[in-house]
Amino acid sequence: RSAEAASEAGDTLGQALLAIEGVSSVLIAEEFLTVVRKPSAKWPAIRRGVTAAIADAHAAGTTERA
Repeated sequence: RSAEAASEAGDTLGQALLAIEGVSSVLIAEEFLTVVRKPSAKWPAIRRGVTAAIADAHAAGTTERA
């Protein structure tokens, strides 16, 4: 899903993940999450951003999927 599609769908977790510098795409399923990085991006910074995005979404109660 693109950032625009995530925004239109109200997918706040998807938006947050796609906003992380170096992330090229995400796949969010009921039981797992896949993050793909751009070749030049480094995992440590992405990992910190993903952890923060998931924690924020969980705290806001937006991690449940319909």
